[in-house]
Amino acid sequence: MLQKIDEALEFHQQALRVRSLRQEVLAGNIANADTPGYRARELSFEEAMGNADAQMQTMVRERVGAAPNQDGNTVSIDQERNAFLENALRYEVSLTLVNNQLRGLMSAVEG
Repeated sequence: MLQKIDEALEFHQQALRVRSLRQEVLAGNIANADTPGYRARELSFEEAMGNADAQMQTMVRERVGAAPNQDGNTVSIDQERNAFLENALRYEVSLTLVNNQLRGLMSAVEG
């Protein structure tokens, strides 16, 4: 029984971990928007979820195709803010889904 509960929540647990790390990466990009030579980094949610056994930190990569400013910085503050907000909303959705699953499990246990 406990194994089934664990399996039911495992996907959401992994998704929350990935979203949390992605939020850190995006926040780092925003914080370094004015740092000369800073290269924007990214973490692909899909890739990280597909490789659940891999170390998440190794999946953080320099953003490909980002055009540098005159000072060599590749952060687009508008793009980072939009990605940050979207990721935050998706994190909240994941939390809501986990809460709903836990409520359903609790009501089933309580009968």
